[in-house]
Amino acid sequence: MRSGIVEETIATMTRKHKTQVDELERQIQWFTENQELVADRDAKFRRQARRIEELDGELAKAHRELARFQPAAGIKTAHTGTPTGTPNAKAAHVDVRDTNSAGVASLLGGIEPGTDVTASAVFDAGLAKVSLFP
Repeated sequence: MRSGIVEETIATMTRKHKTQVDELERQIQWFTENQELVADRDAKFRRQARRIEELDGELAKAHRELARFQPAAGIKTAHTGTPTGTPNAKAAHVDVRDTNSAGVASLLGGIEPGTDVTASAVFDAGLAKVSLFP
């Protein structure tokens, strides 16, 4: 009778052990898959960060090139400053050209400056000017 109780206890412990081992193997599998996902995501973030740096560099270069050519094109720029009036090193250049419809239309000719016109009329005047010079 004692050997039956011992065998039953061993069988119960064996089942518990197998259940625990199965659970641990499942957790290890999950952790392994999760780590692969994390590594893939981190690699993607590193690639994106490098690309953002490249694009920032290209944008800065484009801004420098634009700044070089704006004075040659007669474009006035306004500089912003700090509240105390001192120049801001990171001041943005603001294009102060008249870009409203009447201003553009007067540049195209045939419409007096200050005339109230629509953007459509400006577009039409631009087409007419272009079609005059084939």
